Amino acid sequence: MPLFFHQYHKRSADHVAGRSVLPFPLYENWPKEWKTAYYKSYPGVPTFPLPKITSPAADFFNLVASRKSVRGEHKEGVSATELSVILKYSCGLQDKARGGDGVKFRAQPSGGARFPLEAYIVSLKKENGITPGVYHYNVKKHALETLRIREFSSEDIAGVFTYSWAQNCSMALIITAVFQRTAMKYGERAYRYAMLEAGHIGQGVYLAGASTKVGVVGMGGTRDDAVHDLLDIDGTQESLVYALMLSK
Repeated sequence: MPLFFHQYHKRSADHVAGRSVLPFPLYENWPKEWKTAYYKSYPGVPTFPLPKITSPAADFFNLVASRKSVRGEHKEGVSATELSVILKYSCGLQDKARGGDGVKFRAQPSGGARFPLEAYIVSLKKENGITPGVYHYNVKKHALETLRIREFSSEDIAGVFTYSWAQNCSMALIITAVFQRTAMKYGERAYRYAMLEAGHIGQGVYLAGASTKVGVVGMGGTRDDAVHDLLDIDGTQESLVYALMLSK
């Protein structure tokens, strides 16, 4: 069975000839698209703001030491406040702005400040503070946009996630990439940058989960086409790159 990772790595290398990284003009000559952060939203759908929060009192080094993967320990459900903390401090806008343009920092670093990643919540259990269903995280509003309200049977969950312990998780945080946001600037190297950013978000989810006592586990075992169907995305222009399961 042929593997193509070596071809991908070579094609996305930083070649002098500019095959995978587009030639860069001076900053003042950058096109507007390179300086613009894009945010996906769903106009017209029911939207509700997540609870306002203050920074949890937590010691960073203790959070790192206590970080662990928790596979399916759903008992009481994840509250809206706990989810608010996790989203804000893993991929949300922060209170501080950079420079004089008033643009707020994000929780995660992003190659070229392109921010190609989107976050979705799939609430699987009735005990959660979020009604079972599928939601998109609106970063600018720190709110959830309701894509559909629905319950999930054991068969439904097994059709999306390959591991049996996913049945006992409270919700899924699914991260997708809109690759063109980064590719317009970095060409094929955009794929590398999207994966790196997903890892940054994932660690933020783990640490925020540790601060709120929400169990987190990163999952590679997803049925990608089923995830794309669930989120109603095409899997090409926007595609699954990471999923994390939350439990409490």
